[in-house]
Formats: sequence, structure tokens, C-alpha cells
Amino acid sequence: MANILEETLKDINREKIQLNQNEIERNNALLKQMTEYLITELKKDPFFKSIYERFFFGGSYYDGLKVGKPNEFDIDLLFKLPLNASPTIRVDDNYPGFVQVQLPTIDLLRTNPTSVDYSSMRKLVNDGNYLSIDRIMKWFQSRVDIAKNALANRADLDFAFSRTSVKNKGPAITFTIRNNATCDEFDVDFVPCFKFFNTKWPANCKPFRRELVDSKDQLTQEFLVVPKPKDAYSTTYMRLSFQGQERVLIHDKGHLKAAIRLLKLYRDKEHDEKIKSYYFKTMAMWALEDPTFRYKNATLSSIFMQLLERYINVVGKKKLQYYWNPSFNLFQESDATFLRDLHNRLLYFQKDLKSDNADKIKKHFGCDVDVGGLGGLLKGLGIKDDSGASTSTDNDQGIGSTVGAVAGVIGVGAIIGLGIWRALAHNNRQQNNQN
Repeated sequence: MANILEETLKDINREKIQLNQNEIERNNALLKQMTEYLITELKKDPFFKSIYERFFFGGSYYDGLKVGKPNEFDIDLLFKLPLNASPTIRVDDNYPGFVQVQLPTIDLLRTNPTSVDYSSMRKLVNDGNYLSIDRIMKWFQSRVDIAKNALANRADLDFAFSRTSVKNKGPAITFTIRNNATCDEFDVDFVPCFKFFNTKWPANCKPFRRELVDSKDQLTQEFLVVPKPKDAYSTTYMRLSFQGQERVLIHDKGHLKAAIRLLKLYRDKEHDEKIKSYYFKTMAMWALEDPTFRYKNATLSSIFMQLLERYINVVGKKKLQYYWNPSFNLFQESDATFLRDLHNRLLYFQKDLKSDNADKIKKHFGCDVDVGGLGGLLKGLGIKDDSGASTSTDNDQGIGSTVGAVAGVIGVGAIIGLGIWRALAHNNRQQNNQN
């Protein structure tokens, strides 16, 4: 007997999640060109050039967790701090998941000059020599604006900047890029990050995992400090990021990524924007530590139902622990009423998934459903369904191929009539052949 849930989830993945390869290649080529041009302009500033090291493609798309069109990208610009300023990570158990970065010997840049300009570096720290989020973002935005304006005046580029915005609660500067040839648009988030080698790994976090080091990816040996504030009152506590090790952690785990994408699709259908994409990756990383979690040789539906059960549990408990520091509850600022409502909806969702009813399952993902058994009727009449797969062996392809469009206009009654007409026509052909 066919596994209805398994086949339905695979259908949903094909219909709603798989990305258009041509669009991927076109946007990637344009993204690479734009990034190279922008960084070339940014490096015309001597201070930027002295602390900039490289960029990193981050976010859902490059983690293999993107849902929908390939039209949102994250690029982290990685900065290194001068060693003779003695960059130091300061942890505070009252702020799990966040750290301060202090440059206690920053004045040595003045008395012992290096390639890093002292006065410029000084503008990024407060009176206690701690990196200041406000000062970092003011500097970063000013440099990006200058570079963007320089590119905007060039006529030899394949792209143009449609809009620029700064996220209120995050460090990203978002560009909307337009393809001059197709007029298609996509968004790119540029995020400033300070990188540290694993020898400075934060003391109050899970230890550095050497087995997650990938020789082809330097970031697996590093961690990032991102000028994303803990709250509106925080100016020096910045968010930790372990993207390199996380990417290795969820890599090559069977259908795990596909299951995460399906959960994200369900979230989007329900408009639960308060549930961040990172939360699903966090649930998956915790699952991989659980010996009862089965992913090797497991079906997509099996992994999906296991992750959904975890989703229901953490929402019900109103507690999702940050993977790298379990004392940080990612739901700590979430509205209790929202989580209670979400918990009830997830239980209803889970019940429908167990119903062996493909239409009940598909409606939760925003897919077309077989209203009133129309799909079965069409199959019985030998007419093509919406997927374009013919259920008939005769040659009436013209009629079958138009049914999907006709159904939306003339309704089920007309479809039945059309089926009867086909049956009569088929019967007449048989009689003529006999004569």
C-alpha cells in the first residue's frame, strides 16, 4: 500500500519548494558581479580595506533551506580586528547568546602604528573600548552608501539598485537589485561581522567541535560576532553566529533539509512570521543530538513527522533552547497567546497529516486540492489532471490539456458534461470501427 503522506509531501516539494534552476543561475551570476563591484568600491576606503578580509554567503539559500523563489540572499562581510588592540571576547551569563568585544590596548595603534588607522578604529568603540553597535552601523552604512552611489552612476553594469533599506532590529543593509536585461528583482542583505578564530571560542557556549571542521570552508574553524543588539537598550552586546559549523552539522543528513523546508512552507502558509527560519534549524540540530531521532535511511515523511513533534513540544513548553547556549530561550520574548494559538493549530495540522487524506494535507501547504473528488472524476473520464499527467491512453490530448483552464471558468457541471461528451464520442468511434 502506498504511503499517502510520503507521496503527498514529495508532490508538495515538487510543486511548491523546488527552485527554478534557470532563475538560480541568472541571479547567482548577477549577485556575484554586484558583490565584486561593490567590494571593489568599498575597498577604496583605506580603513575598510585594512580590516576587511572576505565575504561569506550565508542564510537559508546557501544552507539549502530556501523556500520559494531564489530572490533573497545574505552576504556577510567579514572583518578582522587588529591584534595589537588585543581583541577580547567578554561573556556574561545574564546575556546568553550575546557577547561584548573589547579592544583594551587600542591606544597601541596610535603609539605603535600598523596598517589600521587609529582614529578610524577609535570611532567604532565607546569610552570603555567596547565595540559599539550604533557606531559600527553608522560607519558601515556611510561606506556602503558611498560605494552604492558610485556604482549607480555607471552605465556599463548588468544591474541597478532599485531600493536600499536598513532593518530596524538587525545589522543588515538590504539592496533590491534589478536585472537590467529582464527587469527581475531580488533582495541582498549585506551584514557586517567580526570574525574570531576558535582559540577565542566563547566560554559559556558549547565547545568548539573539531569534527565539524571542513578544510574547504575556513569559517568552520571560526565564529562571528554580529552587531545585532539583544534589545533596544543594548549597545555593546552583540549576537554570536556559528554558521560555518552549523552548515556542516546539518549537511548530508538524508531528507532532513527537505523536512525543514516543508515546515517553513507550512509556516509561510500560516503567516507565522514570528517563527524565524533559524528556529527550525535549531530544532533540527537538537534532534541530531537525540539518539532516538532517526534520519539515516529514513523517509521524508518519517523525518518530517519527527521534526513536527519536536516543533509541537517546544511551542507547547514555550521554550526553544539556543543550540550553542541552552540557557538562552529563543522564545523568551514571544507572545504567550500567539504560542498557545500556534500550539493548537499544530496539533490540528498533525492530526490531518495522519488522516491519509492527500487533500487535507495539501491544504495546509497552500496547494491546490481535489475539491469534491474532481480529480477522481477526471481520472475516471480519462482526462488530464492539473499536473499534466494523462490518465488516458487515447489520442484526445487537445481536450485533456485544456481541462485545467476550463474548470476554473465553467465549473464542475460543465466538466461532467464534457466527460459525457467524450464518452459518447468514444462510443461512436467504436461503432464506426465495427461498421
